[in-house]
Amino acid sequence: LTYVNLEDYLNHLWRNKSPRTLNQAVDVVWNVAANDIVRFLSTQAVIDGAKKNLEDFADVIGGN
Repeated sequence: LTYVNLEDYLNHLWRNKSPRTLNQAVDVVWNVAANDIVRFLSTQAVIDGAKKNLEDFADVIGGN
């Protein structure tokens, strides 16, 4: 996991309502677990994959 992954997760988490204080933001950051980020990234991968055409996966599933 990278800093960018954490940043993306927090942006998603706070997309509708950001913390009111710096203390709240720090508390959220300190309580983020790796599995929270992995779950978010997995969901994003499914969403991004659903938006693609089958041809985009030809190199993975074997294509011409």
